[in-house]
Amino acid sequence: MVDKHGKTALHWACVAKDVEIVRILLDHGAPIEARDIIGRTPIWEAASVPDSHEILALLIERGAEIDSRDDGYARTPLHLAAYQGKASNVRSLLGFGADIEAKMTTGRTPLLSAIAYSQLSTLEILIEGGARGDVVDTTTGEGILHLAARFAPPEMMRKLRDARLEGVKLDSRDFQGRTAAESFRLERPHSYFANVDDEEDANNAFNDLCLRVEDLGVESKEFCGLCS
Repeated sequence: MVDKHGKTALHWACVAKDVEIVRILLDHGAPIEARDIIGRTPIWEAASVPDSHEILALLIERGAEIDSRDDGYARTPLHLAAYQGKASNVRSLLGFGADIEAKMTTGRTPLLSAIAYSQLSTLEILIEGGARGDVVDTTTGEGILHLAARFAPPEMMRKLRDARLEGVKLDSRDFQGRTAAESFRLERPHSYFANVDDEEDANNAFNDLCLRVEDLGVESKEFCGLCS
């Protein structure tokens, strides 16, 4: 039996974070891979509820697919936890073996998703987990620097600076032909996530991030266009 959203009792037990009900349902044969109308299995519900380590552990122990993809963009539960800022769930999913480099249909990894949604807490865990820096959104051509230029608060830029992720290139251009520095100047003021009160701090943080990008040579300062 499912509701109008295609969700089963197991989906809703995960939402409620009721470990005993989840266990009882599984013991009585509840389908652990049942999909709702957008293709999300019960593990997705657990990933969306804060601090669901126990539920996640139980589902995975019983055979749930940890990297189950949804129907829309082929996201995984780790993508969801990353962009929703569910830090403890990101840590749990990684601990259980979730693919840190899983790519959506757009090419976004959980790390890119965390940056695009300004989620510093999950970004930190993904960096600690070894997330790659040379990933690109295949629909926009935006990599880490482009997304940071548009969406990252200053504190997140400083975290990216200190992480020194390999493979990030200052001179890369998105599909509009823009560098990250150009995106910062042209698009950040229109970003929903940009805080105009932090403009000076954001400028300084982005400058520092540009200067710390690896393997760019002496051209990096000039190319950034913001650094003095």
